[in-house]
Amino acid sequence: MALNDAIDQVSKKVMQCVEKKLAPQEKCFCLYPAEVSKVREKYQIALKNNPEWNDRIVFWTVKGNPTSYNLAFSGLRRQLETKCER
Repeated sequence: MALNDAIDQVSKKVMQCVEKKLAPQEKCFCLYPAEVSKVREKYQIALKNNPEWNDRIVFWTVKGNPTSYNLAFSGLRRQLETKCER
């Protein structure tokens, strides 16, 4: 859930960037290095604790919460490998 929360935070900022046209859509991800760094950190922790998740889609639920979650680790890895200009 920590990784999912970090992704949600950066996603909200990227969507605002796209909606407000603060940068070209493909560059919005790179405008938030602190948030992206947090996602990278949580991604590494998740894979360290669960190496079998590498390049898999993980599906989970939280007890007492009707929402289900899924996360494609291969897609996230590719996104996190995006090189941003400084």
